[in-house]
Amino acid sequence: MSTAYNNRLSFENLNSIHCIVSLYDEQGEVADRYIEFPEQLMFRLSCIGKAYDLHVTSLISIHDDLLLNSTQCEGLIEELAFIEYITNDTLLHKYTARIQELAYTCLGNRKLKLYFGGN
Repeated sequence: MSTAYNNRLSFENLNSIHCIVSLYDEQGEVADRYIEFPEQLMFRLSCIGKAYDLHVTSLISIHDDLLLNSTQCEGLIEELAFIEYITNDTLLHKYTARIQELAYTCLGNRKLKLYFGGN
């Protein structure tokens, strides 16, 4: 197999533009619970969601904001597990695991929401 595209799997080759994934409560962002998600990886995740007709991940956009409630977080957790199963992208998996951690927190506290901040 050609190695021409191996750089797509390297963190060093991602641009420096980031989207934010964070927890929100009634007062706003929970300051210590956020992820700086590289824009290129967020786009990759969204495209996979669209390609496999996944309900929640297909809604993620690098341009628009998205706020998920606990029910939607439950679906997101299942979709991210599916994406990890069907892909061999360790860089993406690093971030999907962190998103799952935040989403699980939302399941345990219905006052929290999961926020995806586009640019």
